[in-house]
Amino acid sequence: MPDYLIPTILSPQFVVIFLVISGVVSGIGITNNKAWLVLAGTIFIIPFCFYLNGTRMFYGFGLLLPIFHVASAWAVIEESDLWAWLFLVPTTFIGMWLLVIALIADFV
Repeated sequence: MPDYLIPTILSPQFVVIFLVISGVVSGIGITNNKAWLVLAGTIFIIPFCFYLNGTRMFYGFGLLLPIFHVASAWAVIEESDLWAWLFLVPTTFIGMWLLVIALIADFV
């Protein structure tokens, strides 16, 4: 990937878009029992993980989030929908938490 595209892909606008796309694609994959859709959601979550890894609070942990998506895909293969949804909770929680913080920071 050319170096001039990296700041564009990791800009907050694209990170939020990829986060939403990842959640939607992974949710559709779990409800339809399609593990490849959950793995596609893993690809879409990678810019968010790099963005998180650039912060001091989530340094190192941000790169572990795709592992939860892979575990969710494994749970879909094993036909355990409950575990598949539970493995997506950390990413969803962190994404929603950062969204709320960003909205509060805009209005304060």
